[in-house]
Amino acid sequence: IVVPAGCDYPEFEGQANVTMLVAPSMGLLKRARWERSVLRPQITQFQPDWIWGLGNLGLKNPPCKQAVLFHDTHLIYPESHFATESFVYKLKKRFLRFLLRRCLPKTDIVFCQTQTSRNRFAKVYNRDIDTIAVCPNAVSAFCQTDTISTPESLKPFDDRFKLFVLTKCYGHKNIQTILDTYNEFRDELKDTLCVLTIEANQHPIAPGLLQRIEDERLGNVILNVGPLDQTILSSYYHSCDALLLPTLLESFSGTYLEAMNFHVPILTSDLDFAHDVCGDAALYFDPHSTLAMRDAILQCKTDAALRDDLIRRGQDRLQSLFRSWDEILRDALDAMDIPHQ
Repeated sequence: IVVPAGCDYPEFEGQANVTMLVAPSMGLLKRARWERSVLRPQITQFQPDWIWGLGNLGLKNPPCKQAVLFHDTHLIYPESHFATESFVYKLKKRFLRFLLRRCLPKTDIVFCQTQTSRNRFAKVYNRDIDTIAVCPNAVSAFCQTDTISTPESLKPFDDRFKLFVLTKCYGHKNIQTILDTYNEFRDELKDTLCVLTIEANQHPIAPGLLQRIEDERLGNVILNVGPLDQTILSSYYHSCDALLLPTLLESFSGTYLEAMNFHVPILTSDLDFAHDVCGDAALYFDPHSTLAMRDAILQCKTDAALRDDLIRRGQDRLQSLFRSWDEILRDALDAMDIPHQ
């Protein structure tokens, strides 16, 4: 397995049948050189039956069959979904599209995370849809815990209707519209609390967003708790009243499944990727409209029957449509015609 530097995979240490090759942090041009000078000789020596690229790209000329797990939806949606991303960022994504197109002729199967992504991928890259399979997300085992306690950061806000915004800061996550909404409708939303999980080094716009919270005096309605370890997510889900995700672009977002798992109603963008995963188990709104976001928050806050219905629908959807990681992996191996137990 090839893993990025800085990630710990202790479960593989000492296993006789697993060898890890650590890929250093590098840009796209250095990556191309590294693949030729380091990765290619390792592959030649290993003589694999399959190569499975988990990071959206495969090799241009693999020595065997090749599969690619695709999850960068910047490469299948128009740039209008990129929101506040820079021109340089958009150029990078255009270059990634070029690299993806280059490896597709020698790629036997592409795994997309939803049927929506599958259909978009087939259209954008003019690929036979029969060579594209669906490999969805599942609820992380790290989130499965019986520990239920209110985090210290939320204890002062027990009387508030709390909205959990579980995401890093990226341009397409549309966090700036959350701040716009709370700034414009601060009186109507004063009995709510929006819980962010971002930090300044995650994106060029992040420092400005954090500064806005201070400058616009939104600290009484918007609380940034910073990045959260997966092992404590359950406490935040149990302590919040709804999940708020006004994102403009997603491949799947396992956060939706986690919310369903923890009986938390979902408020999210009225866009195709969200409908694919959430179905009738979410309250949808126009993510570009502060008025629509305000109305969705207030509707969920004041309508207990709606919250209960969304939770019930989420439970039904989670149990009937989504599977465990073991089941997902078995389906992927079947798609590649790889024997397994």
